Amino acid sequence: MYTLMRTYLVFKKNGEVSERICNCKKFDMSKLSSFDHYKKYEKYIVLYNENESDEINLTELFFTTDKFKGTIAVVKLDKSGNMVDLNCTKYFKCIIKKGEIKNDLYYSSDEERLDYNFT
Repeated sequence: MYTLMRTYLVFKKNGEVSERICNCKKFDMSKLSSFDHYKKYEKYIVLYNENESDEINLTELFFTTDKFKGTIAVVKLDKSGNMVDLNCTKYFKCIIKKGEIKNDLYYSSDEERLDYNFT
């Protein structure tokens, strides 16, 4: 019998990232037993534990400004709510794509530049 495996990411509080495997098609909290809570976003779910004594996780997620304590996991969902493989390469491509900023500054040529004499 064929078992469906999905990849998700785990971010330690010091910023280290690793890939983990889950054997479920739909998001199922019971399959990810090392986490107590989750927060759902448009395409992602962040899993976390509420431990007041833990330090803030250094990871800044590109799809939210929310901060989490301790180790967190990120699961990606498709439009139907099914889990989608999320590995480091795919995640970092999303970060790079999100970070592309259009540069609207106007650069003039050297001939048009104003020269200042500070002597």
